[in-house]
Amino acid sequence: MYRCMVQAENKRWKLEILDSSNNDTQQTLDPAVLNSDWSAEERILWADAVIVVYSITDRKSFLAAQHWLHMVRKIKAEVPAPVILLGNKGDLEDFRQVCVTAGAKTATQFACLFSELSAAESAQQVIEAFESLIREAQLHQYYHPKIFARCKRPNIITMTKLIIALFGKSPKVKRRRPFLSL
Repeated sequence: MYRCMVQAENKRWKLEILDSSNNDTQQTLDPAVLNSDWSAEERILWADAVIVVYSITDRKSFLAAQHWLHMVRKIKAEVPAPVILLGNKGDLEDFRQVCVTAGAKTATQFACLFSELSAAESAQQVIEAFESLIREAQLHQYYHPKIFARCKRPNIITMTKLIIALFGKSPKVKRRRPFLSL
């Protein structure tokens, strides 16, 4: 889990980014997430917004991105989330295997934002992609507040189990009625 603060729309946003592309990497991810047995479905359900990245120099990564987009739309059907499809490695135009129109057509098919960039050449392009996704997430929360609140509200039973796991069960104590004197 990567955590950072970004400025967008005249507001500071706390981002928690789960990179699900490399489940076996030794990146500095949150141990709770890394060691959990989260399935791809759980990772998608967890997300408020999704970025799907492919390399314009690798057709297989584009096909994998299409698969991820299909999964996101299927899993988030009841509570849709903003999605952006990013074609990376724009600086390697000579090695391009995925044309811009294929990326744009896929984005249209899955009703998501689309952009191509070069993370190696311009951090600003990456920032702009995140900012556009934040704007979409903000609009989504504005237009769907009840759905968003319902999905993010912790289940009471789950919270009880969590509290018991953290603090343990309290021992049974006989409780006396309070003594009342007039």
